Amino acid sequence: MLLLILLASAVAPFPDFVPHVITDDMPGAYCVRASDVDGDGRVDVIVQGREVVWFKNPTWERFPIVSETSGNIFLAPQDVTGDGLPEIVLASDFGLSRSSDGGTLTLFERKADLQDPWTGRKIGAEPTAHRLYWAELDGKAPQNCWLPRFSDAVRSNQPTISRPSSS
Repeated sequence: MLLLILLASAVAPFPDFVPHVITDDMPGAYCVRASDVDGDGRVDVIVQGREVVWFKNPTWERFPIVSETSGNIFLAPQDVTGDGLPEIVLASDFGLSRSSDGGTLTLFERKADLQDPWTGRKIGAEPTAHRLYWAELDGKAPQNCWLPRFSDAVRSNQPTISRPSSS
C-alpha cells in the first residue's frame, strides 16, 4: 500500500492541452509534421494535402512549398544538405488501386525567398509508398529515408532510392 502511494505521488499530472486552429482552409489535409523550416529556432508546422505548405511559428503565416503534385500521401522533413534547414521528401502520385505505377518520390529544397515554391527533383518511385521515415542507421546524422511497403522496405541513401541487398 505504501508503495502505491509513493508511486502515485511521483507521477506528474496529465497536462491540459489547448487546441489552436492554424488554418481551416487546407483541402485534403492528411499529413502534419513539425520542423524548424526557416532556421529561427522555432518549430514550424508543415501540412500536406492537395498542396504542401508550411506555417511560420508563432504568427502562422502560410508559405508555399509545392502545389503542382497530385495524390500526395506523406512527407518527411530532414536536413540532408547540412545547411541546418530541412529539405522535404514527398511521396505523391498515390492511388489505392495502383501497385505497379506511380508513387513518385521527390526531394524539395527551399529557395532563399520564403514566398517562392520550393524546387523539387524526382529521386525515385515506389508505387505502394505510403509512409516516409528518417532514421539514423549507420551512426551518422539521419540521412536514410525508409519507405515501409506491403512486401519489404526500400531504403534511400540521399538522394537516390535503393533496395537493401539480400544477403
